[in-house]
Amino acid sequence: PGVLDDAWEAMAGWLRGTTLAGSGRAEEAIAVFDAIPPIPDPAFQLNFDGARLEARWALGQVDEVVAAVPSIIDGSAVVAYRRDRKTGDFIPAHHHGLSLDRPPRVPADLASHFLSSFEEPFVVEREMAKQVPTEFWLVDEPTAALIAPMSWEPDEFGALVVLAPDVESTFSERHRD
Repeated sequence: PGVLDDAWEAMAGWLRGTTLAGSGRAEEAIAVFDAIPPIPDPAFQLNFDGARLEARWALGQVDEVVAAVPSIIDGSAVVAYRRDRKTGDFIPAHHHGLSLDRPPRVPADLASHFLSSFEEPFVVEREMAKQVPTEFWLVDEPTAALIAPMSWEPDEFGALVVLAPDVESTFSERHRD
């Protein structure tokens, strides 16, 4: 009960946007999350894993975040972007599942057309993804993309981009939660 109560409080805080990571205590949050055994409820486990990833992101463990995403969400590729505070451009920090050596930098003006939320995950459907200029495509043919905005102290912002497994697939409400 004690550790589970602590984990539940950490999770509830994350859902309110005030995680231990958000208050500068990401290492403590990760220790709490890592002490919890797998949770039988798949929806809660998905949210719990998301909180753990956000804490790792806040610590700069972006490679671990990107590596963990495929075990949570089915997708063909994952890219972690970090927004440059001076230019507003999105710079790839790490990726998994792409044949490119490095995904392209996304200019701020292009990103602003597709970034529909700074707080909640959202989906860019395939038809909308086709509007992205080809030099910024991550794969040969556009797919739906799940975008999970992430922010951390002090005024840092980025996003995880998960591409759908194929051109016919998309992401459900469960993935966005």
